[in-house]
Amino acid sequence: MKFSEFKKLSAKFKTIPVYKRVLADLLTPISAFMKLAKNNEYAFILESVEGGEQYARYSFIGRDPKRIIKSEKNQTFIKSNGEWGVVHEDFLPYVRNLHKSYQSPKLDNLPSFTGGLVGYLGYESITWIEDIPIYETDELETPDAVFMLFEELIAFDHLKNQIILFSNVQIKDELNLEESYESALQKIDKMGEALHADIDYQTPEVMGGSTSESNFSPQDFEKAVLAAQEHIKSGDIFQLVLSQRFKRKTDADPQTIYRALRIINPSPYMFHLKLSDIDVIGASPELLVKVEDKEIEIRPIAGTRKRGKTSKEDQQLADDLLSDEKERAEHLMLVDLGRNDVG
Repeated sequence: MKFSEFKKLSAKFKTIPVYKRVLADLLTPISAFMKLAKNNEYAFILESVEGGEQYARYSFIGRDPKRIIKSEKNQTFIKSNGEWGVVHEDFLPYVRNLHKSYQSPKLDNLPSFTGGLVGYLGYESITWIEDIPIYETDELETPDAVFMLFEELIAFDHLKNQIILFSNVQIKDELNLEESYESALQKIDKMGEALHADIDYQTPEVMGGSTSESNFSPQDFEKAVLAAQEHIKSGDIFQLVLSQRFKRKTDADPQTIYRALRIINPSPYMFHLKLSDIDVIGASPELLVKVEDKEIEIRPIAGTRKRGKTSKEDQQLADDLLSDEKERAEHLMLVDLGRNDVG
């Protein structure tokens, strides 16, 4: 981005993404993430594989967030300039206001995400929106939500085989535009230097296995199913999702776990959030909700079948799924529920 474009955009927008493109032929998103996250408590990588075999256009990596917002025990905590503090404001309003203050232009040939908030909302956060009781026991003792604010970001453009380095400048009164622009370029160069750092690519040997433990016994799970059926018959609820949580001990580091997961389960939504003493790792085929250009998109998925050993068997299983009345009815129900949520 040239200074003339930066100056022109600064008259209309609160945040301007200064950027630079470099070749990506010697790097992968994983190797870049390992280099950038190595000495950072907070970092993330977002990847996407379409159709189980081809990368979507962009992968995103961030480190060293400008600010961290956390909700824990009904309090909102902020980390800025290396120090944690308490904010006397509810989590969601604070995040909404912060997001509004970082509105940036949508530029041609750039991803729609050029910096901003990355994080998670836990299941218990539904109590901020709906009047339902809070589960009293906090078994995991993890925050209800954590978001990181990134002003510096790296995007892999898989179509052009390039890396786009972003450094966002927040426009304020009496800001020296030229100095801010040059400072952003210096930060971009520093990110570029970090991509040339050496890392240990060695993959650990196969580790000793351990047994996964569920938080349900088979008998207790069956009782929960029967109880759910009674609630449905009584009209208390019309749908309930019973789930189990499995846990196991491992000596594998989180990055190795993510590397293994993305190989065995390439998915449209793959992520590793590094959050100090917590790592959130996953690979999912399903979009929960997407908001872009004032449009809300949902894409519910219902029904599963195992993968076939051949393409022909895959197609047979897909046809079986499409002709299953129960699966189709469940899918339509989820679409209706999603539409009602949006409406």
